[in-house]
Amino acid sequence: MGFNAMATTKTLLDFDRSNDEQSALCDDLERIADALPGHVDQARTLKVAERISLVLGRAHDFEENEVFPLLEARASESSMVKSALGRFRSEHEQDAYFAEEVREALIDFATSEKAMAPDALGYMLRGFFISLRRHIAVEREMVDLVLG
Repeated sequence: MGFNAMATTKTLLDFDRSNDEQSALCDDLERIADALPGHVDQARTLKVAERISLVLGRAHDFEENEVFPLLEARASESSMVKSALGRFRSEHEQDAYFAEEVREALIDFATSEKAMAPDALGYMLRGFFISLRRHIAVEREMVDLVLG
């Protein structure tokens, strides 16, 4: 196995780990949404809130600096891949903003009486983790198509 093949294999393994970490975050957010309105563990909610930006920031940096360049190199002539990567980058930016709103809402819910209504928080959480799961799945399909 040559250097490029080993580097690609390592990147794919790291991509899987990153996806697993993001999926675990989605699972945690779904558990919080399911527990609303009255059975939410405040300490766990705060831990999840603090992980959101870390997990997404790490995933986005890794994808944009490691995975996307591999996809671009392998499919340099593909306008479909270029278009998809542009969309993924845009989604990363949107997800980062939404993640910050979710983080703040979770912190407020766990620590304040001025928190958003439980049904509104549940709706927000579901919108976020459903969108993130869809993003993960589509990126995975692109990686499998081009690098698999």
